[in-house]
Amino acid sequence: MKSIQAIVFTLFFLLVGQALAETKLLLIGGGDYPQETLRLMSEWAGSKKSKMMILSWATDDTEYALEHLQESFAELGDEAPKEIIAPPYPGHDDFSKEEFLNALKEVGGVMISGGDQIVLMERLMSEPEFLPALHEAYERGVVFAGNSAGTAAATQTMLTGEGDFQVIGPGKTEVATGIGFLKDVIVDQHFLARKRQNRIMSVLLTSKERFAFGIDEDCTLAIEDGRKVTVIGPSMAMTFDNHEDRNKFVTHLLYPGDTFDMIKGIYGTIPKPRH
Repeated sequence: MKSIQAIVFTLFFLLVGQALAETKLLLIGGGDYPQETLRLMSEWAGSKKSKMMILSWATDDTEYALEHLQESFAELGDEAPKEIIAPPYPGHDDFSKEEFLNALKEVGGVMISGGDQIVLMERLMSEPEFLPALHEAYERGVVFAGNSAGTAAATQTMLTGEGDFQVIGPGKTEVATGIGFLKDVIVDQHFLARKRQNRIMSVLLTSKERFAFGIDEDCTLAIEDGRKVTVIGPSMAMTFDNHEDRNKFVTHLLYPGDTFDMIKGIYGTIPKPRH
């Protein structure tokens, strides 16, 4: 009888723990991996005890993607994860669906690296189990991060990178379906460096989403529980809000240390420590 009760209590706490797990998402706007972002990812994932995955399916050059991330994490020293794995993409001779799905159950963090977000989503949609497995891991508390194309694919509505960006107008920016970690917001990357204001405003003119982040290179949005946003520098980000009127955009500049609550719509700044 006691053994049955023990099993019941164990299952109960496991289910409650999973239900209460806080989601953690890091969206890098492009460029090299910022050390502060990698340090936070490693900390959230369990630091040196953690096992990481790089999902480099947006490119065919998966070996370079793995080496680059390994070198970047190595700069953290003792704070680096113990291991980084790189599952081959679907269609590769060494790809195994079972090994990929099992690996998702073992890692503490997943970095979705850059390349072409259309290629990434084609590969993620090549098997019906892939996207649900990513979402299950995300809801379980596995830390997900994206860089460049990996950031673009994090939302439900994803900018493909195609369109007429010389003007602002309905239908001028092509979109497709992304992974969907964030469902009520548009995200664009390389934002200030490549002057991408036109394409993000064009999307907001007709999309169901009425809010967007533009993340510059060398800038990261750290998003906890799907709502609490903190900006990690050295660069910056912007927000675009046209909830009140499709043709009127309220914009904010977000500097390193700035915060935003996506549910309450409240902006703030993390107080700097006094010396």
